[in-house]
Amino acid sequence: MKKYFKSYILFALMALTFAGCKTDDLKDDLDDLKDRVTLLEEQVKILNDNVEVLAYVLNPDNKTINRVIEEEDGAFTIVLSDNQELRLEIGSQGSVSEPSITVSEDGYWVINDEKTQNKAIGKDGDNLIPEFKIEGGKWKVRFGEKGKWEDVAGDYSVSEAGDQFFESAKVEGDNFVITAKNGTTKYVMPIVAGLTCAINKENPAPTPSGYYEIKAGEKKDFDVEITGDGRLLAPIYPEGWRAELTPQTEAGKYTLTVYAPLSSTSTLSRATANNSEEVVVRANKGVFWAVDKIKVRLPKVYTSEKEKYDDGLPIEVNGFSIDPAVYGASKSLPEGNSISEGGVYFITDASQTSKTATEITLNIANGIDKLVIINESSSKSTLKIDSKQTLKGTLALNNLEVKAFDSSGATKDYVFDIEGNSNINIVLYKCVIKGLVANKGLVKSTNKGSIETFSIHSSDFVLTNMGETTANDEMNIVADVVNCKVYSFCDNIMAYNLPSPSSNKISNFKLFRNNTDGVINSLSLNNNTFINITANSSSSALGLFYLNYIGTATRKETITYKDNKGVEHTKEVDIAEGAVLEMTKNICYFTIDMEKNSFFIRHKCYQIRGEIKVEDNIAGYVKGEKESFKNFYTSVTNGQANSPEGVKNDITAKENIFEENGLEWNTFTFKPTAEFSSYGAQR
Repeated sequence: MKKYFKSYILFALMALTFAGCKTDDLKDDLDDLKDRVTLLEEQVKILNDNVEVLAYVLNPDNKTINRVIEEEDGAFTIVLSDNQELRLEIGSQGSVSEPSITVSEDGYWVINDEKTQNKAIGKDGDNLIPEFKIEGGKWKVRFGEKGKWEDVAGDYSVSEAGDQFFESAKVEGDNFVITAKNGTTKYVMPIVAGLTCAINKENPAPTPSGYYEIKAGEKKDFDVEITGDGRLLAPIYPEGWRAELTPQTEAGKYTLTVYAPLSSTSTLSRATANNSEEVVVRANKGVFWAVDKIKVRLPKVYTSEKEKYDDGLPIEVNGFSIDPAVYGASKSLPEGNSISEGGVYFITDASQTSKTATEITLNIANGIDKLVIINESSSKSTLKIDSKQTLKGTLALNNLEVKAFDSSGATKDYVFDIEGNSNINIVLYKCVIKGLVANKGLVKSTNKGSIETFSIHSSDFVLTNMGETTANDEMNIVADVVNCKVYSFCDNIMAYNLPSPSSNKISNFKLFRNNTDGVINSLSLNNNTFINITANSSSSALGLFYLNYIGTATRKETITYKDNKGVEHTKEVDIAEGAVLEMTKNICYFTIDMEKNSFFIRHKCYQIRGEIKVEDNIAGYVKGEKESFKNFYTSVTNGQANSPEGVKNDITAKENIFEENGLEWNTFTFKPTAEFSSYGAQR
């Protein structure tokens, strides 16, 4: 974090949030550190810790010392009134001294007798603490986490650098006395035992830049601890904001409530603290003060996701986070709009060509990883995929028409293959998917791959002219994946339009197919509209989800059941546990005759258990035989399968649930009657 100095009273006071040089390679026992480089790193750490102590000595920032703890190794832990801890270590002299660090008369840091341009004492609130490291046999220094590392001036070697910064330190009565290495300069700091004023800054946590963002008109609460008989003063807060302290039931505990302005505009006229951004809590005991503070601001209002992302902030595609720190800076569409590498691409009206909508071609030879395409333009852009693409990481598409295998001569296959990869995330939001072909589908795994997140929301699957070859063709959205941690399929329309019931057609649709070893941990299937989507093979009724089980693990259990003749049997079966399943408000509607019973879910375990909500799913018909549609495949009379406890398995069937002209294939609009308006996709 940044190391800012702040100022509040007659002399300059420093807000100390210094983090010294830390190295993961350091071991607990210094005696075991035989490598000279590692030893030097430890010496640098001591130097930086002691610079932090010196910074406090120069600018206490309205913080007092609550207590001083002398450690077994001779170091001192200094606990301030805001519960911040500093570490002081005398260190060893060494054959070559560390850089000398002083402060000029006008308040600037001086390193090895050279005055820097960085303030040590001041009122501007932007002072930075120096941080040191050793690199290439030289001392280096920077000011602030984003500062540039520069060589420290001077002619020296650091092969045997010492780390002594202070001559001595000790507690004398109610004071902590530090003697500088020159042996003459002493710093005497009072210890005000028990005086604490500390805001809990971890819950809630600030932004990476250290701010607490509160929306206009809203408020946020913070826990505060104030002890030591200090006199509590009213909080200080920025112009337009408001803050108040209210006592909790436990002594010394308070709630700090910060109220944001009602609007994002305010005039800054108050002159208390750094009043444009800080909320300050204060307590005093005689001449001593204990102060803590937080920085607050209104969230910036962004006009587009691109603007937000380019500002370094994460964005979301249907709840899936796209963080610039992980995915890198956004990229412009390449010449010809042919994407051949991963990245985060935004389509805006400014980037549109003279076409009605930008047409993008996707062809990544080495596999897709961290590919995000977000369309923020006023028209839906087309993403053409004319060959099967390998997935190695994240694919997120927002507001696109995905057109597969549209070009003449394209080899029609699954659109994506995750092969044997894991850590795959597939997120589609507000997309239109066209071009899926019979006996193939959207995603498959050729070598037992797994998926972290599979999420398709508010999208349309336009299924027509799919190259059907028989009366019992199949089509899979996800096939042969071993494990999918999260499968979320909500607010979608999946409609299959075929010329006539007697023609070649797809009667075996699967949203997930792997009944050998396929597992979904968490499944959400809500408010979808399925038109002519059945799940039947040529020989049996299956399910839209045809898998091993839903849950996190299985166990054996002995059950008792009765067969068709009422004879009682016992049997050892598999029970799936840890399932998270929500399946509500789905419509399954048919304009053709159903050939067999159909189910949402068919699994190999006897029963799944966990957090399960299955209710309010309906089936509808405009003609034909009204065969049953159920939530789960069951076969209780032979001890093979049962629905979850408490779940009504039968699905309500209705003759007509759409308005008279509610099936509009040309516009892909399917509007239920008022009675069923809360069912199916909500557009």
